[in-house]
Amino acid sequence: MSDSGTQTQETSLPPLYSEMIPLNAEMHAGYSLRARRSYGYAAAEVSLPLNVAEFPHAALSYPIAFANTTPSFPIAILGVSSGVNLFVDEEGSWLPGSYVPAYARRYPFFLAKQKDGEKLALCLDRNDNVLELSDRQPLLSDGEPTPALKNAMEFCQNYYKAQTLTRQVVDSFEKLDLLIERQVSIDTVGGEKMRIGGFKMIDEEKFKALPAELLSEWRDRDILMLIYAHKLSQENWSRLVERHTQRTAVKS
Repeated sequence: MSDSGTQTQETSLPPLYSEMIPLNAEMHAGYSLRARRSYGYAAAEVSLPLNVAEFPHAALSYPIAFANTTPSFPIAILGVSSGVNLFVDEEGSWLPGSYVPAYARRYPFFLAKQKDGEKLALCLDRNDNVLELSDRQPLLSDGEPTPALKNAMEFCQNYYKAQTLTRQVVDSFEKLDLLIERQVSIDTVGGEKMRIGGFKMIDEEKFKALPAELLSEWRDRDILMLIYAHKLSQENWSRLVERHTQRTAVKS
Protein backbone atom coordinates (compact mmCIF):
# COMPACT_ATOMS: atom_id res chain seq x y z
CA MET A 1 0.00 0.00 0.00
CA SER A 2 1.29 3.45 -0.81
CA ASP A 3 -0.08 6.93 -0.99
CA SER A 4 2.14 9.94 -1.39
CA GLY A 5 -0.70 12.45 -1.60
CA THR A 6 -0.19 12.85 -5.33
CA GLN A 7 0.24 10.32 -8.08
CA THR A 8 1.98 10.46 -11.43
CA GLN A 9 0.31 8.87 -14.39
CA GLU A 10 3.09 6.29 -14.78
CA THR A 11 3.04 4.79 -11.30
CA SER A 12 0.66 2.24 -9.84
CA LEU A 13 -2.68 3.39 -8.52
CA PRO A 14 -3.15 3.99 -4.78
CA PRO A 15 -5.67 2.02 -2.67
CA LEU A 16 -9.35 2.32 -3.71
CA TYR A 17 -8.63 3.77 -7.15
CA SER A 18 -9.16 1.81 -10.36
CA GLU A 19 -8.48 4.76 -12.65
CA MET A 20 -7.26 8.32 -12.22
CA ILE A 21 -8.30 10.55 -15.10
CA PRO A 22 -7.90 14.36 -14.96
CA LEU A 23 -11.31 15.96 -14.78
CA ASN A 24 -12.47 16.74 -18.28
CA ALA A 25 -15.52 18.85 -19.19
CA GLU A 26 -16.35 16.57 -22.11
CA MET A 27 -15.55 13.15 -20.61
CA HIS A 28 -17.20 13.85 -17.25
CA ALA A 29 -20.20 15.84 -18.42
CA GLY A 30 -23.40 14.58 -16.80
CA TYR A 31 -21.72 13.03 -13.76
CA SER A 32 -23.26 13.82 -10.40
CA LEU A 33 -22.55 12.91 -6.79
CA ARG A 34 -25.01 10.41 -5.38
CA ALA A 35 -27.31 11.68 -2.65
CA ARG A 36 -26.08 8.86 -0.40
CA ARG A 37 -22.46 7.82 -0.49
CA SER A 38 -21.84 4.09 -0.27
CA TYR A 39 -18.51 3.10 1.21
CA GLY A 40 -18.70 -0.19 -0.62
CA TYR A 41 -15.49 0.79 -2.43
CA ALA A 42 -13.63 0.49 0.91
CA ALA A 43 -15.27 -2.74 2.12
CA ALA A 44 -12.19 -4.86 1.32
CA GLU A 45 -9.59 -2.49 2.81
CA VAL A 46 -8.05 -3.68 6.08
CA SER A 47 -6.16 -0.40 6.46
CA LEU A 48 -6.22 3.11 5.00
CA PRO A 49 -3.70 5.96 5.14
CA LEU A 50 -4.05 8.65 7.79
CA ASN A 51 -2.72 12.16 8.09
CA VAL A 52 -1.22 13.07 11.46
CA ALA A 53 -3.92 15.71 11.94
CA GLU A 54 -6.43 12.85 12.12
CA PHE A 55 -4.71 11.00 14.97
CA PRO A 56 -6.81 12.44 17.85
CA HIS A 57 -10.04 11.47 16.05
CA ALA A 58 -8.92 8.15 14.57
CA ALA A 59 -7.45 7.01 17.90
CA LEU A 60 -10.97 6.79 19.30
CA SER A 61 -11.96 4.15 16.73
CA TYR A 62 -8.92 2.31 15.37
CA PRO A 63 -5.43 1.12 16.19
CA ILE A 64 -3.06 3.59 14.53
CA ALA A 65 0.07 2.03 13.07
CA PHE A 66 2.61 2.77 10.34
CA ALA A 67 2.86 0.96 7.03
CA ASN A 68 5.67 -1.57 6.73
CA THR A 69 7.07 0.28 3.71
CA THR A 70 9.96 2.59 2.93
CA PRO A 71 9.14 5.37 3.39
CA SER A 72 6.44 4.58 5.90
CA PHE A 73 3.19 6.44 6.53
CA PRO A 74 0.44 6.29 9.17
CA ILE A 75 -2.49 3.91 8.73
CA ALA A 76 -5.77 3.17 10.46
CA ILE A 77 -6.23 -0.58 10.99
CA LEU A 78 -9.76 -1.47 9.85
CA GLY A 79 -9.70 -5.26 9.93
CA VAL A 80 -7.73 -8.33 10.97
CA SER A 81 -8.42 -10.69 8.07
CA SER A 82 -7.62 -10.11 4.42
CA GLY A 83 -10.33 -8.39 2.38
CA VAL A 84 -12.64 -7.48 5.29
CA ASN A 85 -13.11 -3.91 6.52
CA LEU A 86 -14.94 -4.39 9.82
CA PHE A 87 -16.35 -0.86 9.71
CA VAL A 88 -18.27 -1.14 6.43
CA ASP A 89 -21.45 -3.24 6.37
CA GLU A 90 -23.09 -5.04 3.46
CA GLU A 91 -25.13 -1.93 2.59
CA GLY A 92 -21.99 0.17 2.29
CA SER A 93 -22.57 2.14 5.50
CA TRP A 94 -19.65 3.06 7.74
CA LEU A 95 -20.14 1.99 11.36
CA PRO A 96 -22.08 4.82 13.07
CA GLY A 97 -20.04 6.70 15.63
CA SER A 98 -16.71 5.67 14.09
CA TYR A 99 -14.37 8.19 12.54
CA VAL A 100 -14.22 7.93 8.73
CA PRO A 101 -10.63 8.50 7.51
CA ALA A 102 -10.23 11.51 5.23
CA TYR A 103 -8.68 9.19 2.63
CA ALA A 104 -12.04 7.41 2.28
CA ARG A 105 -13.98 10.69 2.28
CA ARG A 106 -11.74 12.21 -0.38
CA TYR A 107 -12.58 9.41 -2.81
CA PRO A 108 -13.32 9.42 -5.79
CA PHE A 109 -11.21 12.58 -6.22
CA PHE A 110 -7.43 12.85 -6.14
CA LEU A 111 -4.87 15.59 -6.77
CA ALA A 112 -2.29 14.09 -9.12
CA LYS A 113 0.98 15.41 -10.43
CA GLN A 114 1.09 15.57 -14.18
CA LYS A 115 3.91 14.41 -16.42
CA ASP A 116 5.84 17.66 -16.01
CA GLY A 117 6.04 16.88 -12.28
CA GLU A 118 4.98 20.38 -11.29
CA LYS A 119 1.31 20.99 -12.01
CA LEU A 120 -1.45 19.33 -9.99
CA ALA A 121 -4.68 18.25 -11.59
CA LEU A 122 -7.92 17.13 -9.98
CA CYS A 123 -8.52 13.56 -11.07
CA LEU A 124 -11.55 11.32 -10.78
CA ASP A 125 -12.24 7.62 -10.43
CA ARG A 126 -15.65 6.87 -11.93
CA ASN A 127 -17.31 4.63 -9.35
CA ASP A 128 -21.03 3.88 -9.09
CA ASN A 129 -20.86 3.92 -5.29
CA VAL A 130 -20.46 7.68 -5.29
CA LEU A 131 -21.25 8.88 -8.82
CA GLU A 132 -24.21 8.65 -11.15
CA LEU A 133 -25.31 10.09 -14.48
CA SER A 134 -27.89 12.65 -13.39
CA ASP A 135 -28.38 16.31 -12.64
CA ARG A 136 -28.91 15.77 -8.89
CA GLN A 137 -25.54 17.13 -7.68
CA PRO A 138 -23.65 17.75 -10.95
CA LEU A 139 -19.90 18.21 -10.99
CA LEU A 140 -20.04 20.49 -14.00
CA SER A 141 -22.55 23.00 -15.33
CA ASP A 142 -21.99 24.29 -18.86
CA GLY A 143 -18.44 23.00 -18.54
CA GLU A 144 -17.73 24.97 -15.36
CA PRO A 145 -17.20 23.59 -11.83
CA THR A 146 -20.29 23.53 -9.62
CA PRO A 147 -20.19 24.19 -5.85
CA ALA A 148 -20.03 20.42 -5.30
CA LEU A 149 -16.89 20.15 -7.41
CA LYS A 150 -15.34 23.25 -5.84
CA ASN A 151 -15.87 21.68 -2.41
CA ALA A 152 -14.17 18.49 -3.60
CA MET A 153 -11.24 20.50 -4.93
CA GLU A 154 -10.87 22.37 -1.64
CA PHE A 155 -10.98 19.08 0.29
CA CYS A 156 -8.23 17.62 -1.92
CA GLN A 157 -6.07 20.72 -1.53
CA ASN A 158 -6.39 20.60 2.26
CA TYR A 159 -5.63 16.87 2.19
CA TYR A 160 -2.51 17.53 0.13
CA LYS A 161 -1.27 20.11 2.65
CA ALA A 162 -1.99 17.74 5.55
CA GLN A 163 -0.11 14.96 3.77
CA THR A 164 2.92 17.21 3.33
CA LEU A 165 3.01 17.80 7.10
CA THR A 166 2.53 14.07 7.71
CA ARG A 167 5.51 13.26 5.50
CA GLN A 168 7.68 15.68 7.48
CA VAL A 169 6.65 14.18 10.83
CA VAL A 170 7.12 10.55 9.76
CA ASP A 171 10.47 11.40 8.15
CA SER A 172 11.62 12.72 11.53
CA PHE A 173 10.57 9.43 13.15
CA GLU A 174 12.43 7.40 10.55
CA LYS A 175 15.62 9.45 10.81
CA LEU A 176 15.68 8.61 14.53
CA ASP A 177 14.91 4.94 13.79
CA LEU A 178 11.80 5.15 15.99
CA LEU A 179 9.60 2.97 13.77
CA ILE A 180 10.07 -0.76 14.16
CA GLU A 181 8.11 -3.74 12.87
CA ARG A 182 5.72 -5.10 15.46
CA GLN A 183 3.17 -7.87 15.99
CA VAL A 184 0.28 -7.80 18.44
CA SER A 185 -1.16 -10.84 20.18
CA ILE A 186 -4.79 -10.65 21.28
CA ASP A 187 -6.76 -13.16 23.37
CA THR A 188 -10.08 -13.89 21.67
CA VAL A 189 -13.38 -14.53 23.46
CA GLY A 190 -12.93 -18.24 22.68
CA GLY A 191 -9.61 -18.32 24.50
CA GLU A 192 -7.45 -18.45 21.39
CA LYS A 193 -4.64 -16.03 20.58
CA MET A 194 -4.80 -13.97 17.41
CA ARG A 195 -1.47 -12.63 16.16
CA ILE A 196 -1.55 -9.66 13.81
CA GLY A 197 1.50 -8.17 12.11
CA GLY A 198 2.78 -6.50 8.98
CA PHE A 199 3.03 -2.96 10.32
CA LYS A 200 5.33 -0.68 12.31
CA MET A 201 4.92 1.13 15.62
CA ILE A 202 6.85 3.63 17.72
CA ASP A 203 9.59 1.83 19.65
CA GLU A 204 8.86 2.54 23.32
CA GLU A 205 12.45 2.21 24.53
CA LYS A 206 13.89 4.44 21.82
CA PHE A 207 11.17 6.99 22.44
CA LYS A 208 11.99 7.09 26.17
CA ALA A 209 15.68 7.57 25.34
CA LEU A 210 15.13 10.72 23.24
CA PRO A 211 16.88 13.84 24.57
CA ALA A 212 14.83 16.25 26.67
CA GLU A 213 15.52 19.10 24.25
CA LEU A 214 13.92 17.21 21.38
CA LEU A 215 10.93 16.14 23.47
CA SER A 216 10.42 19.77 24.48
CA GLU A 217 10.50 20.83 20.82
CA TRP A 218 8.06 18.07 19.88
CA ARG A 219 5.76 19.12 22.71
CA ASP A 220 5.65 22.68 21.36
CA ARG A 221 4.98 21.38 17.82
CA ASP A 222 2.23 18.98 19.05
CA ILE A 223 4.21 15.97 17.84
CA LEU A 224 4.20 14.46 21.31
CA MET A 225 0.40 14.59 21.25
CA LEU A 226 0.47 12.55 18.02
CA ILE A 227 2.75 9.93 19.58
CA TYR A 228 0.53 9.59 22.63
CA ALA A 229 -2.56 9.31 20.40
CA HIS A 230 -0.78 6.51 18.53
CA LYS A 231 0.05 4.78 21.83
CA LEU A 232 -3.47 5.16 23.28
CA SER A 233 -5.03 3.87 20.06
CA GLN A 234 -3.51 0.42 20.72
CA GLU A 235 -6.37 -0.13 23.18
CA ASN A 236 -8.57 -0.60 20.09
CA TRP A 237 -6.94 -3.91 19.08
CA SER A 238 -9.10 -5.97 21.43
CA ARG A 239 -12.25 -4.17 20.21
CA LEU A 240 -11.22 -4.85 16.62
CA VAL A 241 -10.77 -8.57 17.30
CA GLU A 242 -14.12 -8.62 19.12
CA ARG A 243 -15.81 -7.09 16.06
CA HIS A 244 -14.11 -9.69 13.89
CA THR A 245 -15.36 -12.51 16.17
CA GLN A 246 -18.90 -11.16 16.16
CA ARG A 247 -19.02 -10.79 12.39
CA THR A 248 -17.57 -14.25 11.86
CA ALA A 249 -20.16 -15.75 14.24
CA VAL A 250 -23.02 -14.08 12.37
CA LYS A 251 -21.85 -15.45 9.02
CA SER A 252 -21.15 -18.99 10.27
